[in-house]
This record gives sequence, structure tokens and C-alpha cells, in this order.
Amino acid sequence: MTTKDVEEEVSVPDATSVAKSDEKQEGGTDANSNSNNITDDNEENAVAPPATNKFTSHMRNELHPAYVRWGILFFLLGTFVLLVCADFGSGVTAESILIQDGEIVDRIEILNVSVVSSVGKLWEAESYPLAIFIAITSIGWPYIKLALATLAWLAPYSNPRRREFFIEIIDALGKWSFVDIMVLVEIMVAFRSSQELVTDVLFIEIIIVAQWGFYGFVAATIMSLSSTHIILHYHRKLHYHQMVNTTSTTIIADNVELGDSTSSASDKNEEKRGMKILGGLSNGFMVSAIACLVVSIIVFLAGVTVPSFEVTATNPQASKTDSYSIASIGMAIPEAYIDPSHAGTRFIQFMWFFLGIAMPLLCSVLFLVLYATPSLSKKWMEIIFTSAEIAFAWRYVDLSLVRENAHLCFCPAVILIRVIFGSCISILPS
Repeated sequence: MTTKDVEEEVSVPDATSVAKSDEKQEGGTDANSNSNNITDDNEENAVAPPATNKFTSHMRNELHPAYVRWGILFFLLGTFVLLVCADFGSGVTAESILIQDGEIVDRIEILNVSVVSSVGKLWEAESYPLAIFIAITSIGWPYIKLALATLAWLAPYSNPRRREFFIEIIDALGKWSFVDIMVLVEIMVAFRSSQELVTDVLFIEIIIVAQWGFYGFVAATIMSLSSTHIILHYHRKLHYHQMVNTTSTTIIADNVELGDSTSSASDKNEEKRGMKILGGLSNGFMVSAIACLVVSIIVFLAGVTVPSFEVTATNPQASKTDSYSIASIGMAIPEAYIDPSHAGTRFIQFMWFFLGIAMPLLCSVLFLVLYATPSLSKKWMEIIFTSAEIAFAWRYVDLSLVRENAHLCFCPAVILIRVIFGSCISILPS
């Protein structure tokens, strides 16, 4: 048997032929009989249809450890419970604070809304498009995404690649749950106002304060995104790694003489080839992809400093207009609260920069490394690709494209990452 035959058997596992081969070894038949039987079995398998075209659900697949199967299910259930509590709990409050000589004299709560009630307030204010947009992205979609993730874990499937693509879609679209968080942060920064009542002595401050419902919603969104990452990981582990490794071990045990050939196939899999050789990509495509990635990073860094919206405050004496960009909003978050060192405020600031700047940059840089490094092993290419895929799911720059026209400068970066992502996913993992 040649090396080519071994590679074909390793890449296309055939559990039926392996089991029959084990039975022939135990029966102690002679070599000629084994050869004839194997030939007959191959002919029979070539004609007969597969015994089943359906894979059991991941929840019932015993190749996954019990703590994984049940742990993911309870994790999804816990995320659902937390999301419900956060949606109906106190989300944000608008407060009026009276400050005299730098100290808080009085504090009055003007408004207290939850995620659900905020949609009603917007509807009453006749802001119908924004009310519908928030209702879909912050109330409807998180539950739909959780339901689809649960379905991907509990339902059987017949096509592994199709199921993988299904999980990839809900994983990439999970970022739309961050819309409500973005709106709240922008409101916190833009709508804080200060009115001087007595010169340099008495001030009244109007601030927006995040409550436990907001933090619960952020935590539930993070858990929901993490759940699809985990499900996708175990799906790929089962179909791209665990099954192939099991079959390779069985073939080596059944045919001792093929050990050297199988090792050669394994060594070839770990050979440092890079994306160009592995994917059969042309030099033109590689140069274009690398050049566009570099340009997109530069355009993005410029874009985060471009003002995305303006807020005009008016009073009897004068009016004031402030312009905000992604970067300036993040820098102004601590000043939006009375105590700049407040743990909750610092957490919101971290999430703003993490989702709005760090993740988009990380995604582009990882793809740049993937394409620009010519001697990466397949293992490292899969690691880099998976990291870039996760970063893509956590970047909310796509959301800005549909919310503010000033963010159109991000279009080249987002479109390019979409193209690069599509070309990579056709090659890795495999």
C-alpha cells in the first residue's frame, strides 16, 4: 500500500471497514483470505449506501466529556435567566445632583428605566425608528441568538460543515446585542449637563447613571457570545481533530507496515507552508490582501478620531455644540459620572475601548500576520485564524456603520475583513 493510499484513508474515515478489519485479525485467517475479504468489503461499501447520514447532537455525543455536554447546556440556561432579569431590572437612572462648594448637597432621581421600558419611552416620544431598532437588537435578537445556540447544541445534524456554518453565522452576528450598550454610553457622555446657580458656589448637575440591570445585560451579552465560541470549538474539535486522530490510530494498529507512511502524512500536515501554498492563492491576491489590510488599519486609526455625532445644548444665555468621536467618547466616560474613579465607570470605559478600538485592530493585525507570514504551520494558522474570528465577533464597528454617517470611513476595513474572512474560512480549518 502506498503513501497516497494512507492519506486517502486518513482523510476519509471509514468506521465500517476498520471494524471489519479488526474482526479478520481476531479470526486468524490467512493473508490471501484477508486480501480477498478486504477487496470484497471495499466493493460492498462502494455500492451500499451509508448506514446513517445523521450525526447525533453534541449534547448526546459521548465523545464530548459529560461536564462539557451538561456544562454548556446549563451555561446557556444561566445566560437566559440573567438576560431576563437584566431586561426588566433597573437599567439606567437620570439624576439631578445639587453641589455646593464642591460637595453633594442633594440628589434626586428624575427617571429610572429598564431595557424594556426604554423602548416604551422612545415610542411615547415618537422616536419610532430608534424604538424599533432597540427592540429588535437589544430585546429580540439576544433571545433568538440564545435559542439558536441551544438548537445547535441539542439538535442532531446530517452535514457537519452546514452545522458549522450555522454556528459561525450566529457567532458573527452576536455583536448586534451591543447596540443598547453603545447608545447608553453615548448618552451618558453627551447628555451630562451642568448649570451654575450661584457663581462658583452652587451648581446643579444632570447625569445618567448605569444601574445593575445595565451591568447584568453586559454580562449576559458576553456570556452569550462566549457560548457560541465554545460550541464552535467543540464542533470543530470533533470533526476536524478528534475523528481524524482516532481513525489514524486505528489504521496504524491494523496495518503495522503503514507506520512510516502515516507518520509522513502527519509530518506533511505540520509542514510550514503558509496561507499561499495551503490555499493555492496567487501572488496578486496575496499582495492585494496585505496592502489592503495595511491601508485599512491606517484608515481605521484615522476614523476613530473623526467626530461621529454632535450634541447641542441650549439655555437662555447661549447654546453650545460638542462633537464626539469614538476616541473622545471613551476618554470622556469618567467625567460623565460624579466620581471618575468609580469601578462601574471604569468598566464601561474599558469595554468601550476594548470593543470599539482594540478588537477591530486585533482582528486586522491577526489577518495581516496570517497572510504576510510565509512559513506558518497549519496548527499555527488555525490558532491565528480562530483568534481573528473571535476578534471579528467582538468588534462593534459594524454597528456604527448603520448608525452614523460619519463612520463611513470604516467601510473599507469592514468590507475587506469580510472578504479576507471568507477566503480563510474556505481553507481553515480543514
